[in-house]
Amino acid sequence: MKNAGKSIVWMRVEMRSIREVKLASLPSLTTFFILVTWCFSISIRWDDFDQHTWVAGLAATYHVLWTVKALSASPLDAHWLLPTVTLAPEPGNPISWGLTVPTPQGSFIYTSFPPLGFLIPYVLDQVGEMTFKKLALFNSVLGLIAAIGTGLLARAVFQAHADRHDNLMEHRATGWIVYAAIASVYLFLRESLVSHGVVYWPHSLSQITLVAGAWITFRILRGQHSMADLVALCLVSFIYPSLEWTGFVFNVGLVIAFLFFPCLAGKSGRWAALVVVLASLAAGLVILAHFVMALGVQDTLSSFGTSALSRSALSHTAGKSSPPKLAVGYFVSFGALLPLGLLAFFQALRTGSLQANRPLAVLLFVTAFPIMENVIVMQHAAAFSFDRLKMALPLLLICVFAAKSLPRPGIAAVLAVYLVVSSNLQIFAHDKLYYADFRHVIFANSKLINNVREDPLFECSLLAASGSVRGYLNLSFGRDIFELSSVEDMISYVSRFDDEACGIVMIHMRDVLVRDFPRMGRVEIFDASGQLLRTYSRTTPGGQFS
Repeated sequence: MKNAGKSIVWMRVEMRSIREVKLASLPSLTTFFILVTWCFSISIRWDDFDQHTWVAGLAATYHVLWTVKALSASPLDAHWLLPTVTLAPEPGNPISWGLTVPTPQGSFIYTSFPPLGFLIPYVLDQVGEMTFKKLALFNSVLGLIAAIGTGLLARAVFQAHADRHDNLMEHRATGWIVYAAIASVYLFLRESLVSHGVVYWPHSLSQITLVAGAWITFRILRGQHSMADLVALCLVSFIYPSLEWTGFVFNVGLVIAFLFFPCLAGKSGRWAALVVVLASLAAGLVILAHFVMALGVQDTLSSFGTSALSRSALSHTAGKSSPPKLAVGYFVSFGALLPLGLLAFFQALRTGSLQANRPLAVLLFVTAFPIMENVIVMQHAAAFSFDRLKMALPLLLICVFAAKSLPRPGIAAVLAVYLVVSSNLQIFAHDKLYYADFRHVIFANSKLINNVREDPLFECSLLAASGSVRGYLNLSFGRDIFELSSVEDMISYVSRFDDEACGIVMIHMRDVLVRDFPRMGRVEIFDASGQLLRTYSRTTPGGQFS
């Protein structure tokens, strides 16, 4: 009997050891699964990475690439490392670009966003030339980092919601499965496939700071933080607004959370609030000083006001946006995750589980507070889907929390993951189908542009376009281009360039298919006096002499 008892004890110890070994391997296995999922997400977008088609918001990527090219090609004292859109600046430069503001040296500066989100691709360009595909791959790596961070935060939320009746080892194992599931779902959200793919804008980077800030906040709220967490919170509170204005809104939410819920954070909460306030002030002053050094106080403040007004509810384009349109936009970005997240939120409120878990309730408040920026600048959020990416975090977290209280959470979770991923892939496939014919326009535009660039007068001529000019046209021709111009306008400019300008290249746009993506009709070549020499059209391989 004694030997039998010892055998049973030994078997139990051995089984426990085996389970512990399996549990220890779960972090590696689940992370490997996420990497495989990420590779698959790239494979379904590879054709887009080759610049063969168009997607909503792609103009942002061309804008960044043009800014990187302009920063590299123009003198430092002309742009001060601010997001310039001028390739060849000179004092009194007349080649304007949207709402940009010129420096005294002639670089037109984009003031609608802080510079850091443009400078990081610029730094990478110094290592190796930044191309469309490289920027898309870099952006997809940012998506992987954001997905892993979101998954780890979801795991922490799941672990914190443990029931006293739960088997501790099984609960820890399930936590790693939650990590893999949430990270994978994040990767396959339609918004992630686009805004962590071919569409790069500072929001792609700022999503990582949002996740990091939420993670640190959760630790502070649960009393698990250290001095290192406060230092990290300071860095996040500085970097997030330096990438994107929403960072200031996020920081306001942090201060409210730390000050109005002192029972959760205690004295540390007040210190954390002070850290966030000081970091926010430092970020704001650095951004303001950076622009003022290049543009001066008056032009900087005026341009900030103009940019803010153009994107707010007070702009003349605000009527094109409305709460219903924004709500539809959220569904396009997240598919079934949007209604499931809302249902999970109301379910948690109804059962009282959210009120009972104060740290999580405050975490959801902190992660959802930046969405206020979408309401304030609704026109921008409705037009540019990357501005909606931040909503993925609170939606995923509330789903994880609510699933725990369901009668059969495992089955519900599997069904939810299937529904969310399939709906987002369907929306993404619909996007690709909608823009499928654009590849023919891109090909025709490229063929026409290549013919024009081979013209003997191209290099020494001034370039002008009949419509608005953004990064796509600039990059395609590799030149600064006068926008909204006519031949008559350009003749007067030719004399200003002395003998450097030998002619005029006039780009006529047939139409604009989507925002900032024109379908070119023809390109006319004029001599310096305005005499038409030849015309390049979409239907002819070479120039036609008039």
